[in-house]
Amino acid sequence: MPEQNSSDQYSTWVGLIYVFNLIVGTGALTLPAVFSQAGWALGLSVILILAFISFITVTFVIEVMASANAIVAWRHIQHRKRICFSQDSSFNETESEVLQTLGESGPSNSDSEDTPLVMPFSTSPDRADITYRYYVIRDKIEMGQMASIFFNKFGMRWLAFTIMIVYALKNLIIHGAQGNPPAANIMGIPTLFGACIYSFMCHHSLPALVAPIANKSTLTRSLALDYLLIAFFYLLLALTGAFAFEHLDDLYTLDFSPRGSGDCSKTITLRNNLQSLFLNEDTSYFCLRKIVFPILAILPPYMIAMSTKDLSILVGITGSYAGAGIQYLIPTFLVYYARQRTNKLIGLGVVNKFASPFSSNCWLIFVIVWAIACMILVSVNFVQIHFYSISIPLG
Repeated sequence: MPEQNSSDQYSTWVGLIYVFNLIVGTGALTLPAVFSQAGWALGLSVILILAFISFITVTFVIEVMASANAIVAWRHIQHRKRICFSQDSSFNETESEVLQTLGESGPSNSDSEDTPLVMPFSTSPDRADITYRYYVIRDKIEMGQMASIFFNKFGMRWLAFTIMIVYALKNLIIHGAQGNPPAANIMGIPTLFGACIYSFMCHHSLPALVAPIANKSTLTRSLALDYLLIAFFYLLLALTGAFAFEHLDDLYTLDFSPRGSGDCSKTITLRNNLQSLFLNEDTSYFCLRKIVFPILAILPPYMIAMSTKDLSILVGITGSYAGAGIQYLIPTFLVYYARQRTNKLIGLGVVNKFASPFSSNCWLIFVIVWAIACMILVSVNFVQIHFYSISIPLG
């Protein structure tokens, strides 16, 4: 597999800035209102907990990225190996190179896809040194493409955020606290969970940002620092807004002078995922790539935006259902099947240096239970709101 061009790579810090900018988006603008309703202490606790759980699943995505690259490399080597052994001549230079890459000393008795790349209980340091290279994060593999592998087939925005925080701090210093949010309000938990879950969702676009990072040796620790900074920023934005304003709209920008803006990164990611799922890398259909898939990525969000009047319901639905699926369930199932498939095909003798520190299956169960609990919690809230809206006309 060819090395990625160094001109296409960037430093770890640049990559973390990209991840920071990806995570901190429009979801942050819903936090001040939900903090005001649910309480500042409860909001602080929930956002820290959700940041930690979101970081757990980010490590799952990083592990799956390395596993997906390993599977792609393994398939490439198996293909080269079959070509080499189909020739009548004895070992030539190409075959020897393939066998050295595989960590073998002779021809394999099977070229089946179920033949492990490395035998499980090898302790040879040379073999470990040769085979570790398969668990690299070199190619950008979108989450949709990962599923097909493992499931069996600083700009104007930051200027706006800074102005909001400075303006709220100015109000607090000059006029004092105008808002009086409670420390904790149980009734505000569903909306709080929905907003906070959505605010940490980045997993769908993570592969495109992590793959070009040149030095990935400290990737997990760097992402942990990124998440701490994001949580601190969210708390600063939400707490200053909750105390600075007597009344808060669902979207924080409505408390200022809003200006139109667009965020196309998620749309581009959705288009790329659709292309990865339905098109082969070697095929090029201009109509599908340039017209059909972009329309499919733009039209549904536009229709939802035009038909939605209650922003809090939209935040709850996208945060709790779509957010739980993309941020919690999909990474968890991906890493589970990735571990099974790489252990079967590549073998236990190759160590994935990007493996999540949360490797126990207990963490997988915990994340799934947490995601289900979040969805149930918000579903109950939606049912209560629905019956309340029906009972008012009847009364």
